[in-house]
Amino acid sequence: MNGMWGNGPNTGVNNNGMNFGWSLPSPSQNSTGSFMAVIVNGGEASVNAYPVAAGTTVILIDFNVKKFWIKSTDINSMPQPVRTFNFDEVFSTVPVTTPAAPDTSEFVTKSELADIRKMLEDLTAQLK
Repeated sequence: MNGMWGNGPNTGVNNNGMNFGWSLPSPSQNSTGSFMAVIVNGGEASVNAYPVAAGTTVILIDFNVKKFWIKSTDINSMPQPVRTFNFDEVFSTVPVTTPAAPDTSEFVTKSELADIRKMLEDLTAQLK
């Protein structure tokens, strides 16, 4: 099905042919810019100095101050207001468990293994 009601891409016309006088923007109209993420180390000074190309949105991340900024420009290179966010580690709701120590009750020591090897060699020699 194309468009909102099936008569073409975002025409604003329903199946009965009624025109509502509006249309939905197509995805290509909204995706003119690009997006990227960059690691910075100088806090807000680095963010303000970082150049952003026309129609681009950049996430600038500084792990030293636990902040990130969203900096963007429109297609005419006009800067948009820089948005600042704090981030903290989110802990999982699943409890972290350490693996249990292996059950060593069924293992043999090196000396016990050497004794078993000697017994097998003796039995093999007797069979010959």
